[in-house]
Amino acid sequence: MALTIVFVALSLSFGGGSEGIWILWRDYPAIAAICLILAIVMGLGWWRAVRETGRQRSGRSTWLGRILIGGAGLVLVSGLTLVVAYNRDLYTGHSPYQGTLIIQGGTLFDGTGAAPGENAMIVIENDRIVCVGHECEAPREAPVIDATGLSILPGLIDLHVHFYAPAAEGDEYKERSFPAMMWDFVRQRPGVRRAFHEAGVTCIRSMGDPKDSIVKLKAQVASGELAGPRVYCVGPIFTAPRGHPAGTIFKNNPYLIKNATRQVSEPNEARVEVQKLAREGIDGVKAVYDDAGGRRPTLSLDILRAIIDEAHKHHLWVAVHTRSVDEVRDAVRAGADTIEHGVTDGSALDSETIALLKERNAMYVPTLAVAQVYIDPDLMEAYLDNVKAAKEGGVRIGTGTDTNNPKMIFGRSVHRELELLVQAGLTPGEALLSATGDAARALHVDKDLGTIEPNKLADLVLVEGQPWEQITDIGKIQLVIQAGRVVVDKRTSAR
Repeated sequence: MALTIVFVALSLSFGGGSEGIWILWRDYPAIAAICLILAIVMGLGWWRAVRETGRQRSGRSTWLGRILIGGAGLVLVSGLTLVVAYNRDLYTGHSPYQGTLIIQGGTLFDGTGAAPGENAMIVIENDRIVCVGHECEAPREAPVIDATGLSILPGLIDLHVHFYAPAAEGDEYKERSFPAMMWDFVRQRPGVRRAFHEAGVTCIRSMGDPKDSIVKLKAQVASGELAGPRVYCVGPIFTAPRGHPAGTIFKNNPYLIKNATRQVSEPNEARVEVQKLAREGIDGVKAVYDDAGGRRPTLSLDILRAIIDEAHKHHLWVAVHTRSVDEVRDAVRAGADTIEHGVTDGSALDSETIALLKERNAMYVPTLAVAQVYIDPDLMEAYLDNVKAAKEGGVRIGTGTDTNNPKMIFGRSVHRELELLVQAGLTPGEALLSATGDAARALHVDKDLGTIEPNKLADLVLVEGQPWEQITDIGKIQLVIQAGRVVVDKRTSAR
């Protein structure tokens, strides 16, 4: 009975819904089974009590019958309420657009590196772009989006996300009780998914989240069951025993240590873990190679090499979290595809390391937005100087926010990261490339994403202004399209 009351309280506290009981049975069978079992048990008790009451055996049987009848009803109502609550404002997906969509007018920044120019026409069929330019033809009855006065860009990509981290979803962070937070996680954080879309982010790279949950979210978005940015993920983070984050920010959280990290102490063990994860649906691997200046354990170079080698054998990209120049250099020589955070100890990125990054075509993802939250302002200058030096040395720069705390906002942190990249010395156009075409190459998905070209997936953002001239214009989102579907249209709300 107490459990039933908890169900009702949770359901009524968290809202109500739209889609169907089958989602609860399919994805959360334990919850559904508990409701069913309690209903059956109390139903049988009710039936027995009714029989006893009918025979007028005792007044106590009558009271027992009433209690059990009420209990059975409460279980059934709470179970149904839970289903309704689960589906309320779930931010569900849509089937792929079946037909043709036209975008006419506006100015096109296509993400290829070409100069922005007049958009004559973009033709989208189902989920892909089929034509761009003056030669395009489309059916007369096809719906048309008039982009006159707007700029058209590829959907933005955030290369460093912790999807289940406690960051803000809107204008400010809202403190939640533990039950409310867990309920939000069970529902795959609809507010977070919506926040990414509203910021023009149509693709994210999860860089350390509970494996089963993030792989499931990836599938739910890909199938259209849930709406949200496309997800590419590493699942758990490879680290040394008691290394970061297992021995630091996850130290008192056994669930995250088990599900969001892999603590390995020798090369063969690391290879086996990579093989397992490759079979379980991850897209890449993240390893922490950072000893915090000798203050905490980190992976040995032999283990890091084994992780990278095994990942590449399975066609997985590898991201390596570093702190010092030596760690960056080791990681690049070991074969890292992207360097996360880079040099964060206040030292300067030297010419040898910059040349190595360029030679190996490794991307530098500085995560400036999170650095601005945590570090001393004087140290921030060193961060920015290192980005500038890398850019001037021909190193590819990637946009990744590492949104992971209440002072940051999912989605909008990408806009802040772009502003900081410009502050560091990138032109606004170069910053946009770091979140579009170059970011897609880092994910090894540039055949489908990152640019506005024929045969690419139709992920586009329409904004007011010209963000390649004034980067803050990227925040003036008017319309977002993902896979040929309009997922955000602020023009409607403005009318």
